[in-house]
Amino acid sequence: RRSALFFTTAPAVATFTVETFRNQLGGFESFLHCRHSAPYQRFYDVLRVHGWHSLETFKFAYNMHNELDLGQGYDEFEALSWHTTLKVSAGAGSWMLRQVMLLADFFGVETSSNVSLSEVMKRRGQSGEIEEKDCPYGFIALEYAVLVGFQQYGHSQLREEVASALTASIEVLLHAPYYTYDFFASTNWNVSLYDMAVNLDSERNYKSFAEYEDMHVLPGPRLEPWHSVPLRPSGAVMLSALPPALRIAMLQFHDGSALELLSSTKAALRSLSGVQNVEPTIHEVRLYFTQVKALRNTEMGKWLAQHVVADFATLKAMFQDLQDGQMSMEEVGKVWLPKEARGLED
Repeated sequence: RRSALFFTTAPAVATFTVETFRNQLGGFESFLHCRHSAPYQRFYDVLRVHGWHSLETFKFAYNMHNELDLGQGYDEFEALSWHTTLKVSAGAGSWMLRQVMLLADFFGVETSSNVSLSEVMKRRGQSGEIEEKDCPYGFIALEYAVLVGFQQYGHSQLREEVASALTASIEVLLHAPYYTYDFFASTNWNVSLYDMAVNLDSERNYKSFAEYEDMHVLPGPRLEPWHSVPLRPSGAVMLSALPPALRIAMLQFHDGSALELLSSTKAALRSLSGVQNVEPTIHEVRLYFTQVKALRNTEMGKWLAQHVVADFATLKAMFQDLQDGQMSMEEVGKVWLPKEARGLED
C-alpha cells in the first residue's frame, strides 16, 4: 500500500494564497482541474488525448506514480484520523489534511478543527499556500488510471493494493459517506465516482458504470417514487385534502441530510395533495438535535440554524450523562426529552 499513497511533486514553481486563487486564477473549478499544477496538467493532457484505457495513459500514470512521494522524508507510519483505517506516513497524512481543508475553504464550509489552513500548516512547519502538489482530483484520477492499467494487464496483487489506496483516498478527500466534495461528474476528468466504484473490487475492468449496469441485474429501489403508489400514514385513512397549513418536526443529526429529507418531505406532500388541490403550506419547521456544520456558511445552512429547536450539543451532553450514570433511560423519556425537545410531541 505504501507505493500507492506516497506521492509528491518536485518543489513547486509557484505558490498562491487561497484568496488569490479564488479571485484571480479561476477559483474552485480551476482548482478541481489542477490548472495550477504543471505535472498534473501533463497527466491531464495525456488522458484527454488517449483516454482512460490506453497503454499511453497507463504508462504515464505509472511513471508519475513512482516519481511522486507524499511521504516527504517520513518513514514512520501513522493511522489517518478519518474514516479509513489505512496507515500512511506523517507526510502523506499532512498532505491529505491540506486537501480536505482546501476543498472546505473553496466550498465555503468550516472544517471540524475550526482553524485556517495556514494555521494548521504553520504548526507542521509547512506553507499554507496552494502548491503544485495540492491537487486532490488529479491525485484520485492518477490512482484510478493506475488501477485501470493493472486491471487490463492482469497484475492482481498490485491492483488490490492500488484499489485499497484509492478507496482510502476517496473516503478522505471526498468526505465519505456524505461525499460532500464529489463533483467528478461535473468536471473535465471524464469519469464519475460510480465509474470508479464498480472497479474497486473487480479483476476485470468496466469502462463505465453504464457498462457494468448492462452486464449485471441491479436491484430496484427499496422505496417507490412518491407518485407511483398511494401513500397513507400508518394506520390512518387518507384525507381527501391535506390541512392548509402544516408543521414539520424532524430529528436528524447531519445538516445536509436534514435538508435532503426536508426536500423529500415537501415532494411527498405535493404528491399527497394531488395535482387538483392547492399545494399545502409549511407553516413551521422544527429541527431537533441537528448540527449545522458543513453548511454553516451557506444561505441554506443559516436557514437551518434558525429552525433548530434543540441543538446537537444538548444530545451529546445527554449521552455523556447516561454513560456517567447521572441519568437513566426512563428519565430521558419522561423528563429530559419533554424539557429539551420543546414542542416535539405537539
